[in-house]
Amino acid sequence: MRYRNEAVDHIRSMETAYNDLMQRFEGGKLEVNKCSLCEDGKSAQFEYVEGITLEEILDGCLERNQIDKFHALFNEYLERISYHEEMPVADYDLIFSNILITPEEAADEVTDKAAEEVFGEPVGNDVEDTFKETSVEVANGVSGETVEETFVETVSEDSYSDEPSLKAIKNGVWTIIDYEWTFGKPVSSKETAFRAVYCYVLENEKRNKLNLDAVIDTLGITEREAEEFREQEMGFQEFVTGKHKSMAQMRDAIGYKIMEPLKWVHKFDDSSKKERIQIYEDRGKGYCEEDSYFVRDAYEGENLIRLKLEADGDVNMLRIDPAMDYCVVRVKELTF
Repeated sequence: MRYRNEAVDHIRSMETAYNDLMQRFEGGKLEVNKCSLCEDGKSAQFEYVEGITLEEILDGCLERNQIDKFHALFNEYLERISYHEEMPVADYDLIFSNILITPEEAADEVTDKAAEEVFGEPVGNDVEDTFKETSVEVANGVSGETVEETFVETVSEDSYSDEPSLKAIKNGVWTIIDYEWTFGKPVSSKETAFRAVYCYVLENEKRNKLNLDAVIDTLGITEREAEEFREQEMGFQEFVTGKHKSMAQMRDAIGYKIMEPLKWVHKFDDSSKKERIQIYEDRGKGYCEEDSYFVRDAYEGENLIRLKLEADGDVNMLRIDPAMDYCVVRVKELTF
């Protein structure tokens, strides 16, 4: 495979970025996914890391309306990326999807052992009674803090779902897995965090329920600064894509609506039969099959038709049958 010089330089810069970021976050609470150049010097390999992206976890918070948990995790993110922000190295693309979290494993065995030491038997199924008994024992002076904290975590709302608890996430390992756009200059944490939230909301309309004003207040950003950050983001996107277009820009330029492939494939067998447009021409005898024809390739998408018809002077009226099936038609545009 042939590489352009610019591409080779870009790939090689990733190992440099790894070393620089390791130096910056040494002693902090962010790990950096290990990168090393391959023998050919034209490719790089990264360590395999298991976990969940911060983006997925935040989406789960919004879906369950756990807004307080969302902001707690955002504040944790802000604290971690702020470490040594004055140093002349910054991952500009430190968005939520580029951070992988390996949550702290559930301490079920530790919890059961602690309970057995207090009660002399394993924890029962009645969570409410267990919590009440723990409170009584603590009040009587039995090794208070550790046992109480353990059981509060046991009955928290997170323990009833597959989603890791807030404590497990905060105590887990946070790893930067993509640092392709690392620059040798300092970038403030509030600018990095604003860009992360800005991109996060733009990527999915379901995230519009997030109150951006509250996030901006947390970051201490003025309206003028927010506007400057948005303009910088536009400049960064142009820098990345150059003369090319991103997939999203290509879709917008084409102008087609989004179609669900599975839904389209499921209907494909019938669509070839039903989605046939037949045109009838009345040449003084009314409409008849003899004076009709079919228009090919008129369907531009699911339930979307665009066609251009020509009729000579002998045609009194036209009839358009949009499908070989019953349907309701809405004319979006008609020109002569």
